[in-house]
Amino acid sequence: MMSLNKCLSLFVVVSFLITSFIVMGNGKRLSKPVAKIVCKLSYHKVVEQMFRCLPHSFGIYEDEMGALFMGDFVGVDYQMHFYIADYHFGKIFLKCFDKNGKFLKKWIIEGIIKIAFTKDNYIWIITGIRENKILPIVILHKNKKLPVVDWRKVLPVEVKAKIQSILNIQDLEKYYWSVQKIVGSKDKVLIGLFTDKLSERHRYGLDIPKGILWLVFSSDGKKCLSIEIEKPNREYVLDANGNFWLCEIDYNLLDPQSWQKIWIWKKDENKEKPLIDRTRNKEPWSPYLILGEKVHFPDIYIDAKGNIYLTFIRNADKNYTKKFFVNNEIFVYSIYKGSFGNFEYSLIVLNRKGQMITYLPWTHQPELGLHWIHPLPDGSGFYRIEYREREAVIYFHPLPSQKP
Repeated sequence: MMSLNKCLSLFVVVSFLITSFIVMGNGKRLSKPVAKIVCKLSYHKVVEQMFRCLPHSFGIYEDEMGALFMGDFVGVDYQMHFYIADYHFGKIFLKCFDKNGKFLKKWIIEGIIKIAFTKDNYIWIITGIRENKILPIVILHKNKKLPVVDWRKVLPVEVKAKIQSILNIQDLEKYYWSVQKIVGSKDKVLIGLFTDKLSERHRYGLDIPKGILWLVFSSDGKKCLSIEIEKPNREYVLDANGNFWLCEIDYNLLDPQSWQKIWIWKKDENKEKPLIDRTRNKEPWSPYLILGEKVHFPDIYIDAKGNIYLTFIRNADKNYTKKFFVNNEIFVYSIYKGSFGNFEYSLIVLNRKGQMITYLPWTHQPELGLHWIHPLPDGSGFYRIEYREREAVIYFHPLPSQKP
């Protein structure tokens, strides 16, 4: 008979082995990638007379109302280069770094809202400072200093005519417009465009969308390849190889937290069983990540290997305060429970068979915004930003190796 100490030792060993080799439904061990720091960006205070770009820095400033503003981690391209938008009182330095954190170049752009990259080196930017209120776009080429396309003042005649035709209206400017999504691929760009022309007033006074415009352009912006209207719970997904997918989410349009099922399928194929079905399994990735009741349906990206990135967001149930040390000054960021923008974020990565291969747990950092992670198009992994007290840090997370 074994002694009590031996029994306890055996129990500890067995427990450790069980914990270490927990498997998912696919019978494979879930492994977490080890993150590597690729770049550190020190904070600097933005002052009105500052016009010089400081490469490895991140601007912070307060407006007259005491609101805190800082730079943004805006995206990655097909060469594993990542991009930072550094704010300087209206002007924005769009800074490009290589995969080792070496500063490469910059552009000066006003009011970056959303950004997308193509494999043939075009950079599409949705701007917030414009006269054209429909599609205020600037297109850069990575090897050129000045924009190659500028739609901030006037929308191209061809694009305007196609929007007028599909909506059967002439005066586009009388309606409200908002770019919901922009994604680049090998040689195309997909844009999801909302307009209140495709909405109806709910009895509670809310505008409920009846459809979304999906426009596809050539990467150089010279051709509008297609334009279609889809119902609001079905969106287009453009993967890194240039293939189109459809994503359908069953949810109440008044409540994005009410979703239960998500289907994803290639546009020219048949819709099959859901990728996620919370009616059958409320927590599909337990014990690794618990979604909870108040999670919004995810944003979706598909890389060149068919890996599916699901980025989740939910309202935080606590106040948040963080200090940032900038030279000899302290900037304080505070947001209260229930305030808009006080969110938590998490990530699930699935392989092309829908099996989880890695994840990031919930993190409560409201200053992250929606740009806290950026998947690499080639399927090798993703970049993540962390705002520390004295510097912003960019990490590279490689995806675990998988058998074909």
